[in-house]
Amino acid sequence: MNSRKWINALFISVLAAVTLIVFYQILGYSFLYRVDDSWMVINKMTESGFTRPNIQHILTTVYYGQYSPINQLYYVLLFQIGRYDASWFHGGSLLFHMLNVIIVYRLIFLLLARNTDGRKSAFIAFFTALIFAIHPAQVESVAWISASKIVLGGFFYLAALLLYVQYTNPGAKGRILYLILSCLCTLLAMGCKEQFVTLPGALLLIDWLVLKRKMANWKIYIDKIPYIVIALGMTWITLQINNRSLSDIVNYSWTNRLVLGCYSLVYYVRTSIIPWDLTYFHGQLFKSEESPSIWLWLYVLVIPILAGIIYKLRKKPMALFSILFFVYHLLLVLHIIPLPRMITIADRYIYLSLIGSGLLISIGGVKLYGHIRTNWRKSLLLFMLFIYLSGLSFCTYHYTHTWKNTEAFKQNRLNFDLLLQHKSEQEKLE
Repeated sequence: MNSRKWINALFISVLAAVTLIVFYQILGYSFLYRVDDSWMVINKMTESGFTRPNIQHILTTVYYGQYSPINQLYYVLLFQIGRYDASWFHGGSLLFHMLNVIIVYRLIFLLLARNTDGRKSAFIAFFTALIFAIHPAQVESVAWISASKIVLGGFFYLAALLLYVQYTNPGAKGRILYLILSCLCTLLAMGCKEQFVTLPGALLLIDWLVLKRKMANWKIYIDKIPYIVIALGMTWITLQINNRSLSDIVNYSWTNRLVLGCYSLVYYVRTSIIPWDLTYFHGQLFKSEESPSIWLWLYVLVIPILAGIIYKLRKKPMALFSILFFVYHLLLVLHIIPLPRMITIADRYIYLSLIGSGLLISIGGVKLYGHIRTNWRKSLLLFMLFIYLSGLSFCTYHYTHTWKNTEAFKQNRLNFDLLLQHKSEQEKLE
């Protein structure tokens, strides 16, 4: 085994081990009753097995305003294996998060290796995947069974990106097979969660900033046709599903949506770097008939600040890719498009975006390390990095306790009551 393969094997092993250590305790957690688990997971579709009528029902049913047939079939599979033993469901979420961490490492490595030294690429990919693995904002997606559509759909989404990158390698054998498998993973990802319709745009970001393909070449867009067709189909279904709920409960003006979007973006940026004040239900920032306070308008300043940063980094493609990847994967939840949910922000929405922020932090850290000339300063930087990553791991390990059982979930009574109120209002629309 050459040195590159040895380093990759070592890094993948460490990533898998750290992810398991930080999240292993969720394997003993229970379902959460009176909230999503009691209807999203525990239902007749889950119990009816892989019969033809049930599969047909799952593929054609909008359930509580959501169309996620692949995720529901995943529940059916877990029920067939272990009935309603919550450890199987938690184990599935942990497994897919671990697989996602490994794919993130491989994806970032392949993207960087085309233009960067192999060893440096491996270190940047490792720290990116590590931040993605242990960040406290990931807890909601991994430890909450009803959020499994994010880790499951994320697996197919990331696999589609990885397969596409391999397809674009001129020297790869079976390139068409990579493209076909990538499109299949795209379909499965969007069948888990409508938010993954962003995939075609992510491919274009990779083409433009990482692979540096000529964007004026029409062949690039020919490659995207199957992805776009799948995305348009899922978008149409989502709009049909949400048409009534949008008109009934979300009526923000465009100016209010601007404030909500800027506030949400600032929250997600801050959370990606310093994750404090995480909670499973944030509620509304203000009601649709209200006007935002003058202080909330200050968040609009994030637009010129972000534009200035993007302009400053225009000649640094990987840094620019990191920022655009982060922001792009939040566009659907920044209230630019009205959301059929009475919430402002949700920690689970940042799941994929953390790849972008983690990549930016890792690139900056490795570059800073390379510029430092004295050993004691390098040691200080490594110590600070160790403290930061240890802090993330510690917070994640303890934050998972929120999802231990219904009683632990109810400890923050205000959030629990708001969540139940939100569910009640959602059910009235059904």
